[in-house]
Amino acid sequence: HHHHHHQQQQQQQISNDAMLDIAMKSKCPVFLKKCYHMITCCDSAMADWAQDGSSFFIKNVSSFSSQILPRYFKHSNFSSFVRQLNFYGFAKTRDVKWIMDDGRSSSTSTSSGRHCHDHYDSKHWQFQHEHFQRNEPELLIRIVRRMSGGGTTTSAGTVGPKGNSSVGGGSGTKGMTNKEKEKDEIVHTTKETNQKIMSSVACCDLTEIERKERDSIQQEIQFLK
Repeated sequence: HHHHHHQQQQQQQISNDAMLDIAMKSKCPVFLKKCYHMITCCDSAMADWAQDGSSFFIKNVSSFSSQILPRYFKHSNFSSFVRQLNFYGFAKTRDVKWIMDDGRSSSTSTSSGRHCHDHYDSKHWQFQHEHFQRNEPELLIRIVRRMSGGGTTTSAGTVGPKGNSSVGGGSGTKGMTNKEKEKDEIVHTTKETNQKIMSSVACCDLTEIERKERDSIQQEIQFLK
């Protein structure tokens, strides 16, 4: 029996490697490849796929941020990571079923279950996207980055074989790579925001929103380095 279990583990490893290979060759944005690789490979005590593979958990935010994030993203800022996930349309979900995954009762109606649930929620973050699925890296290409305007961009979906976007994004952005476009957009927004911030500073009232905006844009730039 033990031998059988070991075989299963080996098969799982082979399939993991094959999946990672597909993910890494995907034409999807680098952020998504890194996420896929990170969730699949990192210590499962910190982050892991849900049992059905349709979502993933960050189980210990502080150690995940200090130990795992820097390996992949050159920073350890969890809120910046969450913000990127939001850009790509990931939803933060709360699924109660898995709470007692270790074989204990899955009912949360008992007082201890209820208590355990609250305790979990504060520590575990769960994210889900219909095209971010364990063992289905070929779906990654369907995940589209949203513009800050709320609409979705189609840049990811219309990449031609040479990797250049087959639809020019209006004057000035033709022939740019996605990454350059993103940088260009961000730099542009940063300029605008900075002007707003400077004019607010002149009147000495930087609103909470503008402060957040300024910080998040700085985080965003951090991501593209």
